[in-house]
Amino acid sequence: MKISRLLILLSSTGLMACSSDKSLTPCNSDIEVGLFEPVDFEIYPQGFSFELKAIVRDKCGLSSEDTSFTLSSDVQEQIVIDYTLDENEITIIPMEQLDLGEHTLSLKATGSTGNNGSDTVQINIIENTPPSISMSRPSSEGETFQTGEEVSIQVTVTDEQEDLDTLRLRWTIDGQIVGGPANPDEFGFAEFIPNELSNGCHRVEVLVLDAMEQSAEVQADFVLYTDEAELEAYLFLEDNDGDGWGAPTNFIISCDPVDEGVPFTVQTDCDDGDPDIHPTHPDYCGDGIDSDCEPSTPINCFPLGDS
Repeated sequence: MKISRLLILLSSTGLMACSSDKSLTPCNSDIEVGLFEPVDFEIYPQGFSFELKAIVRDKCGLSSEDTSFTLSSDVQEQIVIDYTLDENEITIIPMEQLDLGEHTLSLKATGSTGNNGSDTVQINIIENTPPSISMSRPSSEGETFQTGEEVSIQVTVTDEQEDLDTLRLRWTIDGQIVGGPANPDEFGFAEFIPNELSNGCHRVEVLVLDAMEQSAEVQADFVLYTDEAELEAYLFLEDNDGDGWGAPTNFIISCDPVDEGVPFTVQTDCDDGDPDIHPTHPDYCGDGIDSDCEPSTPINCFPLGDS
């Protein structure tokens, strides 16, 4: 009985020692890291936000919350990141801009006992060209809206690299920022209908920004009026031949004087392609040209060679 008790005691002590030794030995098993997003050779415009996703498993049975993560590039070395964990899945968001060109990104996980693991993915960062924007309403020549009529401002944006609905829009009327849509739709279209505008001429400007803060801008003028007489102060005629008289077929609505136009007048240029034909120009007898835009001449016309 004593021998049996001694064996049991020794056995028990040995087991305890073994167990104690094992608890002091750190686990050095590799951490499994498997990147599944993006796939190799994915292309991103410079400055465009993207995510990396991976499955992480610690063979030592430790929680991923006790694991530290780093992301590095063969071009830029370690990259500042933000990340979120959902059980064994990690989502990495690079917080700094990557240089143009090909990158091999390496995601490394290091456990609390020093064990680690990593995985790599290759991506390509390409040049990010600026967006463009056009305005369909008001038109580039300006537009008029009668009091009570809905004022519609419509723009369309394009971008060769970025998703159109991720571009940002900024709307201003008369220099004041107004609450138009923050982003266009997936087709690049956006519409804003402002309220509580006073009668008179208004200038709308719309700015589009991409992820690189590259921008494009478009503007147009429109007049809100009650009586048509209110339009005359903002109505200009195109003067294509530069003779100071405008053609009646080409009207421009503008809050300010225009370089290639003249203020509205009842009398207009009958030939906007010839600077020697316009109202008040000397008309010569017998030359077959109505130089003063008065078909009733040659009464009081000048003999050829005189003026």
